[in-house]
Amino acid sequence: MIAVGVLGLIALGVLIGGLDAVDSRDDRWWFYAQAPAGPVVFVIDWVHQSLREAGAVVQGLGRMNELGMLCIALAGMMNFIAAIDAAFPPMRRRSEGAKL
Repeated sequence: MIAVGVLGLIALGVLIGGLDAVDSRDDRWWFYAQAPAGPVVFVIDWVHQSLREAGAVVQGLGRMNELGMLCIALAGMMNFIAAIDAAFPPMRRRSEGAKL
């Protein structure tokens, strides 16, 4: 379920903002938030940088590019939180149940 959410947010971000939504060169701080989403983000960035050097990608402008970057950054943060949650299981056994 987490993978569906992360990949769905990445796909939505690329659909909204285009390939320029993932840019490690110009939007470095956004890329730091997007990177925990996994290798998909690095592949998108590699494709974007390759096409940009060939002159085939236009710089994204306006709110649509920002919304795409935000969606992919949310995917990265969600994946990071899921990894932390998986790394540290609950201290109590599930048979005890939660006591309110």
